[in-house]
Amino acid sequence: MKSRIKWLMVALSHKITMQIGARYGPGFPMHFVCGYPRSGTTWFSELLADYLNLPRPRHYILPLGFSCVVHTHVPSSHRLSDCFYVLRDGRDCLVSAYFKLIKNMEDDKDYVYGDVYAELFGGNYDDPGKNIELYVDYIFTHRKHHWGRHVKGWLDKKRQHPETIVIARYEELVRETREAFIQVLLEKYGSVKEEFVNSAVERQQFERQIKRSEDQHRTFLRKGKTGDWRNWFTPESARIFDKYAGDVLIEAGYEQDHSWIDLENNDHRD
Repeated sequence: MKSRIKWLMVALSHKITMQIGARYGPGFPMHFVCGYPRSGTTWFSELLADYLNLPRPRHYILPLGFSCVVHTHVPSSHRLSDCFYVLRDGRDCLVSAYFKLIKNMEDDKDYVYGDVYAELFGGNYDDPGKNIELYVDYIFTHRKHHWGRHVKGWLDKKRQHPETIVIARYEELVRETREAFIQVLLEKYGSVKEEFVNSAVERQQFERQIKRSEDQHRTFLRKGKTGDWRNWFTPESARIFDKYAGDVLIEAGYEQDHSWIDLENNDHRD
């Protein structure tokens, strides 16, 4: 019960913060980092906060009203039109979200959506391939702002506000962190202090390594790598994803056409 009450307080504070930011944000200023869940928004927020030397509040139970980096997952329908949007392959997002969900359910018996997913998986967590298939179907059929709609909405909004919404691609940030980070900063702010970039990147790499070392005892360690969906998607998972978000996957540049769903012939598994 306590975790549910805290979750509601955090959600309400975040909602009010977003309203403040959309209306008065430039006066503080607030720097918003948006993206679909599990897109690397937390990591990018930490990088940005380090670069700007600003706080990045977490799990706040009172609304924010000061200069800071704000991490959010709001859909494009929100009034926010000045932000970084972190874009990641939706297939990797859902695989990452599934394993994060399982970890949350194991760590917190009072997890907000625990009962829903426990029923969905039938109490069986030994077959992640099948469970991810069920999870993908559930997300697309029960969540209003699934990956396809979230990304499509923000890509459209980017076309409406090309100068204030900057796309930061997760895959590029993973592959060439420093160079990719510099490019999005230049697009957003027009100039960049490379010594601050170097410091932010080095600090975040160090902190991520420390966290990884602390987590080595866990049975399953997620690495945030790109293309991991290939190891977990079944043909049915691919079919479901393509049905609801295949066109957006192509528009976002992750596939050239819909032939990717033929997993066996395309040899998509590692």
